[in-house]
Amino acid sequence: MAREIVEQKSPEEIRSEMSASGLLSEAGLLMKQQNYTAAVPYLKDYLERMKESDDKRVLALMQDVRFKLGKTGILIGDSEQAQTYFEQYMNSKPIYRRREVLKSLAVSYFESKNYEKSIAAVTNAFAPPPEVEEEEEVEEVKIDDLDKEDRGGLTKRQLKRYQEEAEEYKDEFFTEISADKPQEEPEYTVPDKVLLNLTLAESYAGLKKWKLCVDPYEYVIENADKMPRRGYAIMKLVTALSNLGEYDQVRKQIVDLANTDVRYDIRVNMAMMNAASALFNVAEYDSALMLYRMILPRRALADFHLEKANELRRNSGMREMQIALSTNDNGKVESLLGYKYAEASFEGEGAPQALGIEMPPGLAELEESIGTLLSLPPYEDDVVYRVGQLYYECGRPWEALGAFDLTTSRDPDGERGSRAFCDAIQVLSKLELYDRMEKRCFAFLDEHKDGTMPRQVAYYLTAAYQKQEKFKKIKELRPYLEGFTSADSLPAADKLMAEQYGCELYYMQAIADLMLLNYKDALQGFDLVLDKFPKSHQEDNVRYWHAMTQMFLQNYSLAYDEFEYYLGHFPKGNWVSSAWFQGGICLFGQEKYEEANERFTYVIDTYPASAVYPDACSMRGDIRASQDYEGNLKDAVSDYREAIRTAKKVAQATYATFQMAAVYELDSKNDEIIELVNNYLDTYGEEADVAKAAYWLGKIKLEQGLVGEAIDAYLDTILKYGDDVRQDGVDLIISELMNTARRLEQDDQDQLRKRLESALASSENPTLQLRLRVMLAEMDDKKIELGDTLINELETLNGAPPPVLAVICDASFANEDYSRAEEILKIFMDQFEESEYMRAAYKLRAYDLFEKGSYDEALKIVSDAQGLYGVDVDTAWAQVMKGRIELEQGNTDTARESFKMILTIRAWRGEPYAEACYYLGETEEKAGNLKKAFAWYQRTYFMYKGHAGGYWAAEGYLASARCLQKLGRDVDMRNTYRAMLYDKYVNELPQADVARQALGPAEVREINEKMAAGIQTNLTVTVESEEL
Repeated sequence: MAREIVEQKSPEEIRSEMSASGLLSEAGLLMKQQNYTAAVPYLKDYLERMKESDDKRVLALMQDVRFKLGKTGILIGDSEQAQTYFEQYMNSKPIYRRREVLKSLAVSYFESKNYEKSIAAVTNAFAPPPEVEEEEEVEEVKIDDLDKEDRGGLTKRQLKRYQEEAEEYKDEFFTEISADKPQEEPEYTVPDKVLLNLTLAESYAGLKKWKLCVDPYEYVIENADKMPRRGYAIMKLVTALSNLGEYDQVRKQIVDLANTDVRYDIRVNMAMMNAASALFNVAEYDSALMLYRMILPRRALADFHLEKANELRRNSGMREMQIALSTNDNGKVESLLGYKYAEASFEGEGAPQALGIEMPPGLAELEESIGTLLSLPPYEDDVVYRVGQLYYECGRPWEALGAFDLTTSRDPDGERGSRAFCDAIQVLSKLELYDRMEKRCFAFLDEHKDGTMPRQVAYYLTAAYQKQEKFKKIKELRPYLEGFTSADSLPAADKLMAEQYGCELYYMQAIADLMLLNYKDALQGFDLVLDKFPKSHQEDNVRYWHAMTQMFLQNYSLAYDEFEYYLGHFPKGNWVSSAWFQGGICLFGQEKYEEANERFTYVIDTYPASAVYPDACSMRGDIRASQDYEGNLKDAVSDYREAIRTAKKVAQATYATFQMAAVYELDSKNDEIIELVNNYLDTYGEEADVAKAAYWLGKIKLEQGLVGEAIDAYLDTILKYGDDVRQDGVDLIISELMNTARRLEQDDQDQLRKRLESALASSENPTLQLRLRVMLAEMDDKKIELGDTLINELETLNGAPPPVLAVICDASFANEDYSRAEEILKIFMDQFEESEYMRAAYKLRAYDLFEKGSYDEALKIVSDAQGLYGVDVDTAWAQVMKGRIELEQGNTDTARESFKMILTIRAWRGEPYAEACYYLGETEEKAGNLKKAFAWYQRTYFMYKGHAGGYWAAEGYLASARCLQKLGRDVDMRNTYRAMLYDKYVNELPQADVARQALGPAEVREINEKMAAGIQTNLTVTVESEEL
C-alpha cells in the first residue's frame, strides 16, 4: 500500500522529499545512463535548494552542477539552457573550468546567431585568466559526521552506497559531481584554437565585419588537421576577401582551395557559386571564372560520395549502390539512387539484419546527402551559363559562344536557355558574324510570335543592323514587329518588358527612317511611338527627334513649337541644351535673326560645357557676320574663335574655321586666312577636311598671282580626295579651278586638259572618274552632252558627287525633262546641303513644279534658293520665276515689281534682262495695258536679240504683233512680222514660221529676194504709250 502511494507521487514531489545529496546522486545515475534530459530537473532542484548556502564546498558543488547543466544543454540541443548555466558559472565562484566554459559558450552563442556575445566569449577565452586568491582545499564530506537533517532522510548506509557508486564512475565527466578542485585546467590545444578561431571568424562574418574575419580564417587554414575544415575556411576567406576587394588574395586562395577535398562538399560548392556571383557583380571576372570552373556538377559530386558510401558498404558486407538514369512521366531524364534504404525493407535470408550486419556509422547520412544531391535542380547548367557570361566579359567571345550554345541545347525552352540564346546572338554580333546571327534570328522569328523573347531577338537584330548602318535592313523587320501577338495577355512583369521592347523597336524603326532621310516616314514613326506607347521610357528621345524631323522638313515653326514643348515637359531631359540650340536654328530658318541671336546667346551663357556650345558660337557668328553694323565682323570672328577653341568634334572646328576664313576674305586678310587654316591642319591632322583647307590656301595663291602653284595644289587635292563623294572641298576646288581655267592662255588650258585626261585614264575609282569627266566637259563646253550621257549611264544617282548631279540638272533643263527634279533636289538637301552645285537642282525643281501648276511649292523653292544665293549671277532665274508665278496667280502688281527688280541688278545684265522685259510685256498684256505691253515686247527684240540665241527677241516679235492685232493695227502687225523676217538674229528660228504664215508666200518670197540682193530695211513700228 505504501508503495502504491509513493508511485502515485509526482516527480516534483519525489524530488522535493530527496536530500540535496540524493538529488546529486540520482542525477549522476541518470547521466551515467546518458539520460541527460531526465537528469536536468534534479540538478536544477539542487541549485534551487542550495542557493542560500555560503559553504565553500557547497558553492564548489553548485559550480560543478552549473557546468553539467551547461554541457547537458549542448548535448540535448537546448542552447538557452546551455548559455544560462554557463553564464551563471562564469559569474560565480570558484571557476575551475574557465577555458572549457568559454569555448562552449562561444560555440553556443554562434549557433544561436548571437555573434557579438560569441566574439566576446572567444576574446575572453584567449585572454589571460584573472588573478584569484588561493582558496582553501575543501574537505571531503564525511558521512559519519553528518546529522540526520544533512543526510536528507537517508541512512548513513544508503549514502555510503551512493558514494561508492559515484567512485565507480569517478573518471566519467557526466557521472561525477564533485566539489573537489580539479587539476590545473590545461591550455587550449591546437584543435581547440582552430575551433575558437573558426567560431570567431564566422561570428565576424555574420556581422559582415570582413576585415576582422581574415586573421582567424587564416589561422584555421594554417592549423586545421582536417582537410574539409581547412577547405571550408579557405572558401569563407574567399568570401571575406571578395567583400574587401582584395582580389589578388582571392585568386591565391582559390588556387589553394582547388587542392583540397572540400571541393566535393555540396555546401562548399553552393557557397562557391555565391562567392563567384559576388565577384561577377563587382567585375572581378578572372577570379569569378576560377571559382565557377571549380564548381563540380552534381554527378561528379554524387560519384565521389557514392564511392565513399560503397566503401563503407563493402567493409560491412553490404551490397553496393549505383546511380541509374530513368525517364519520368513527363519524358524528362532523372537520376535515381539504386538500393537507397534497401536494407530497411529487405527481408529474408539475405537481409543485413538476418546476417547480423549493422549499418556502418555515417552511412545513412551519406546516402541521404547523395539522394538530396541528385534531387537538386541542375545547377551545373547555371554554372555553364555563368561561365559563358564571364568569358564574354573577359573578352573571350568564342568560349562564351560555346557556353551559351551548350546552355541553350540543355534547356531550349527554359528561362536560362532563352537568356543564353539571346546572349549568343549578342556574341555573334560582337564577332561580326552577322550572317550566322541573321540566320539564327530569322529562324527563331519565323517560328515565334508570342511573349517577350521574339521582341528581344528582333531588338538585338535591329541593334546589329544599326551597328552596320544597314538601315534598310531595319525597315525590313517591320512586318515581324507587326506580326507579334499582343502583350496584353502576358503577366504584368512580362507585359511591361514586352512593351518596352516594342517601344524600342518602333523607335528604332523611326530612327532608321531618319537615317535614310525619309523624314516624312520618320515623322509618322515617331507619332506611332507616342500614340502606341504613351509616357514610355523613350518619350524624352522621341519628342526631341520628332521636333528635329520637323526641322529637317523645314517646318521651322512647328519644330520650334515642339522644342518649346520639350523644354517645358522635360526640364531635366537628355536634350535640354540641344533643344534650346535647335530652337534657335528654327528661328534662324524663319529669318527671325534677332530672336535667333538671343537664343544662341542664351545657350552660350547657360550651357558652356554642352555639346552644342561650339555650334551656338558659330551660329551667332554667322548672324553677326551678316549684319551691317560697326564691329560686326570682329564680333563674328570672336565667336568663331571660341567655337574652334571649345570644339568637341572635328566638324564643329571645321565649320567655324572656314566661316571665319570667309569673314577674313571680306577684308582681304590673306595672312590671317593662311595662319587660320594651317593651325586647323596642325590641330586635327588626318581628321581635318584637307580638301577644303587646300581650297582656301589655293585661293590665296591665286590672289597672289601664283596660278601655277594653285593649279598644281588643286589637282593634287582632287586626285587624292576626289574618290570620296562626301568631300565637298573637292567640289569647291573643281568650281574654282574651272573658273581659273577660263582665264588661262590656250596653251595652259591645253596642258591642264591633258593632265585631266591622263588622270582620268589612270583612275579606277568611279567617283573620281565622274568628277574628272565633268571638268573636261566644262572645259570643252560639253556639259549638256555629258549630262545626257550620264542620265542614261548611271543606274542610281545616290553615289554621284554634286558636280555630276549639276550637269544632269543642266541637261534635264535643256531637254525640259523634269522627271528626276524632285529626286535630285532631295539628294542634294539630304547629302550635300552646303554644296554650291545645288543651285542647278533648285532651278530644275522650280521649273518642274511650275509646269505642274504647283505654284505655292514652286514659290517656296524660289524663296529658298534666293535665301541661299541672293543676287549671284546664276540665280536671276529665281527672280524671273517668282514674277512668273505671281503672274500665273493673277498678282500683276507684284509680278510687275518682281520683273522690274531684275533690271536693277547689274550682275544680271544680259539674258535675265531680256526675260524681264518680255515678262513685263506679258504682265501688262494680262493687265490690259496693250500699249505698255507692246513697248516692253519691242524693247526685248530691240535691245536683247543677241541673247539666248535670239529666243527672247523672237518671242518679243510675236508678242508685239499680237498686241498690235488686238489694238486693230493690222498694218503695223504685218510690218512687225516683216521686220522679224528681215532680222538675221531671229529669222531662222522656229518662231519665224509664224510670221511667214501670216504674211503669205508671195510677201515672204519678196523679202527673201530683197535680202538676197543685199537690200536692208528699217521697218519700225511706233505706238504711243505711257511711260514704262
